[in-house]
Amino acid sequence: MEKRGAAFKCVLVLCNTDGTSESFEGTLRGQISMNPAGNEGFGYDPVFIVPEFGCTVAELNPDVKNRISHRAEAFNKLKKSLQRSIN
Repeated sequence: MEKRGAAFKCVLVLCNTDGTSESFEGTLRGQISMNPAGNEGFGYDPVFIVPEFGCTVAELNPDVKNRISHRAEAFNKLKKSLQRSIN
């Protein structure tokens, strides 16, 4: 699939009371399909192919989608940062 690369991206920003901030980014890379497929998800999910799974995001089991998503990656980074700050 030539020139059909795409990415979902999520950026979270944590604003601290001392005026500092941290950002946490998650990215899910894939390709745009020629034809929509799948019934799970919304938006671009039916046309966004995840190469590692060989299917669109809309064809993935919701548990898998939630585990590999750009949002999950960003939130996991935020969670790790918060855990480090309290330890």
